[in-house]
Amino acid sequence: ESDVEFQFIRDGEIMRDFESSGVFNWDTDNVDFGKHTVGLKVRNINGVSSTEFEIYILRIPIIPE
Repeated sequence: ESDVEFQFIRDGEIMRDFESSGVFNWDTDNVDFGKHTVGLKVRNINGVSSTEFEIYILRIPIIPE
């Protein structure tokens, strides 16, 4: 069992609360296009550290034939 836990946040909403896995999958759909702020908090017995960054989800343009 790991003594480190991870929390994933998207646009201020907790997408997954603290747990030992540092992997999070975000399956995007049509409503997810645009700019998003993604945050990560990591904690252990010594405290919590966090960071956040902005990502852009873009749709590949469809070129008419």
